[in-house]
Amino acid sequence: MRQRRCLRHLPRGLAAALLAAALLTACAHAPRIQTTLRTADTASIRLDRVYVYSFLDVRDHELGQDFISQFDRQLREALQRDGVTSEVLWFKESPVAATYSLAPTGTRNSSTTHIPIAEVIAANRKAESMFHPTHLLIVFPAQIMTGNGISLTVRWDLVDKRLGKVVWQAKSTGYHIVFSNRNEMAEERARLLVGAFDKELHQDGLVR
Repeated sequence: MRQRRCLRHLPRGLAAALLAAALLTACAHAPRIQTTLRTADTASIRLDRVYVYSFLDVRDHELGQDFISQFDRQLREALQRDGVTSEVLWFKESPVAATYSLAPTGTRNSSTTHIPIAEVIAANRKAESMFHPTHLLIVFPAQIMTGNGISLTVRWDLVDKRLGKVVWQAKSTGYHIVFSNRNEMAEERARLLVGAFDKELHQDGLVR
């Protein structure tokens, strides 16, 4: 009530803008994330050089290109703060993208797209080896549901290059309301998603 009384004393246009910003902020929530796989090797993991394969841009028409750009920047920065050197390859930047069809199947609000993860990694083997990664991080949209908002489930797979297998895995699920376009609150949405992932890394002792 106090906020509404204060808004009455502001110019109508400014009051509307402030109210819209408050509503948008209230509709962006930190994703829920949980570790879904630990192995006997997880306890000894210390991330050093990580090659990231991100497939979120497969659904950029739903997530918004601004979100994709913000996620890229914020993930790199978060890993750097953790003392991890990283390189990121997006699906649409890979050699596979030019020849692969990503036509979704399913309903208007819930569709499925086959993501050629193995093919992308195989096609990028030379560039990856030049980076000398200790680990691979594979980020892909496990599920997206749309309507008045977007529900995004992301799977995060960490592969130990020396062992050649997944040694840690997490799944995050988040939701935000869409008011006018997919690029709304792109920076905040990316911050919340990357922050949830980074917090999970710290809780599981994968970074210092």
